[in-house]
Amino acid sequence: MQSPAERRELQRIRQRDYYRKNHDAVRQRAKAGYERNRDEVKAQARAYYAKHAAERRAYALAYRRAHPELKAASDRRYVDGHREKARHNNLMHRSRRAGNGGSHTVQEWLDKVALLGNCCIYCGRDDLPLSRDHNIPVVRGGSSDISNILPACRRCNSAKKDRTAVEYLAALAQLREEGWRALGECREAGGGREVKAALTDREREVVRLLRAGAPYKAIAHQLGIAESTARVLGSRAFRKLGGRRLRLPEV
Repeated sequence: MQSPAERRELQRIRQRDYYRKNHDAVRQRAKAGYERNRDEVKAQARAYYAKHAAERRAYALAYRRAHPELKAASDRRYVDGHREKARHNNLMHRSRRAGNGGSHTVQEWLDKVALLGNCCIYCGRDDLPLSRDHNIPVVRGGSSDISNILPACRRCNSAKKDRTAVEYLAALAQLREEGWRALGECREAGGGREVKAALTDREREVVRLLRAGAPYKAIAHQLGIAESTARVLGSRAFRKLGGRRLRLPEV
């Protein structure tokens, strides 16, 4: 007479054999059953996860530590195939750690970008990848609700630091005002039109971008030249403008 354990093992063997022989039919029935009871299945899954959350996290952590190469490869495949979703998940994770609350979906983010013209809210460029910027920064209590999210290029997002959008836009306005004032002083010191005419077209482009607060690395990328070349052009232009370097507010 078979023991209960032996009967269970025999039943599992029969089930595996049936699944191998009827793989497609079993998958179709499972998919149809899920579609009929989607909400109920999701509710059951959420309830199970809430009940066994600690066990699942411990198992996932142990698996990651035991198979780091497999987990890293799996993460890379997911990011490559779901880049926007991966960025979204990373942002939500940071927000949860900060404890500020608020959330939004990927579709809400895409709708917000389209609403604001598919460009950076600060510099207006539409040829650079856009990232999520918090109007009120997370470090100052800003939430990740879509009403607090703005599209910004990575350079502006990084330069904004822990300022609000209004504070950063005010700093940009001050930068432009001080830049034009300094340009006028240099032209007067160097002889006005003669100095400006002495600059080459590329030197004028570099000076214009420097007045706008762009670092040499960004200038090189925008003009399609090496960073060292951009620095040489900037130094040469300043010498022609009377040898004075402009002191602009840090942004």
